[in-house]
Amino acid sequence: MKKFFLYIISIIFLSCGNDYEKEEIKVISDITNDYLRRSHLNLDDEYIKLDTIQVEDSEFDVYISDALIPIKQIKEDNEWMFSNNNFTKKDSILFNELINSEYFDSLKYREFNKTEIKLDKPYNQMFEKDDKTTSAEIYLMFNFSRVCFNNEMDKGIVVIDYKIGGKYGFTQGYNMSLIILKVNGKWTYIKND
Repeated sequence: MKKFFLYIISIIFLSCGNDYEKEEIKVISDITNDYLRRSHLNLDDEYIKLDTIQVEDSEFDVYISDALIPIKQIKEDNEWMFSNNNFTKKDSILFNELINSEYFDSLKYREFNKTEIKLDKPYNQMFEKDDKTTSAEIYLMFNFSRVCFNNEMDKGIVVIDYKIGGKYGFTQGYNMSLIILKVNGKWTYIKND
């Protein structure tokens, strides 16, 4: 009976962990697409369809790191990202609740399968950083922290490290913590700046 009880508890625990990790992948996919739309193409209107827009280059290469860094570790190394936030009062309260939650401290390093990430056009995912990239070729690069969700898993916080660069380095980027919200089944973000 004791073994059966432990077996049931382990199945429940593993199921919850898998749900958490699946939702984390959805966040990375949705936030990457949302960030590219709003910041790279400067389109804040969610109703504009990307395939109706004339983009100078028809495709952009995007590299997404498969390593999710513990958000607590990023906070320890970059306290400024978490101390003076510029959110509204309501969002600031949510932000502080999330960074003081039990999840925030417990999330460990993990890797994920990048093939699960689907990018909207005109973006193509690079699965390897290509040593054959020429100095004239530009690509976009994303690194993410682990996602810290609230209990309902409809709000959270993630650190995004976005860079634009090429073979010899990066020219610009954005590195900040974001509040994320699930709206109509899709994840979006609130910038902290």
